[in-house]
Amino acid sequence: ALMLNPHRVMAWIKRGNARSNKGDLDEAINDYDQAIRLDPRSVIALNNRGLAWQNKGKLDAALSDYARALELDPRLTVALNNPAGIKHDRGDLRGALDDYDKAIEIDPKLALLYCNRGVTRKALGDLKGAIADYNEAIRLNPDFNLAYFNRSAAWKAMGKGFEAEQDFIRSMRPGKEPEVALEPPIEGVPATKETNRKIGLKGNQP
Repeated sequence: ALMLNPHRVMAWIKRGNARSNKGDLDEAINDYDQAIRLDPRSVIALNNRGLAWQNKGKLDAALSDYARALELDPRLTVALNNPAGIKHDRGDLRGALDDYDKAIEIDPKLALLYCNRGVTRKALGDLKGAIADYNEAIRLNPDFNLAYFNRSAAWKAMGKGFEAEQDFIRSMRPGKEPEVALEPPIEGVPATKETNRKIGLKGNQP
């Protein structure tokens, strides 16, 4: 049998990341395919191919890749976060919440997870729970603008106009994204609605 060359696998992943970052999703998927052909157990390639499928709107293909990545590494936080966003968008809010709960249990210091779970809690009508999640996201990353933006929407839904306005103003200031290894980077903050963020992995072991 041919010996696996990890440098070749990472080269395909990194090129796929670069292409995905530029929006060349079909070419990125081809690169991830090559990485997975060389190493079918590469959770990085599987997660990032899932992310490319998700960005193309091929959600079942994305879920399949995330599920395989989780089979190989049940503690891969990103492979829980990303399908949770799909479940949320499809209306499976309880399923999304379960995924975020599991991800937070694995990595309780990742601000992004609390921000995403807050969006799902708000959609379920749990405004106090959503506020608590945004508070924790901001505690972990005081410059996380999306958490302020989403907390503003939760305050507004609770009828707390002053708090909503203050958080909205804060969300417009220069800030920093959560400190996680991202490539391609998570999408920019939308101007009009809350969002759940997706995570890609760089070409190294998480």
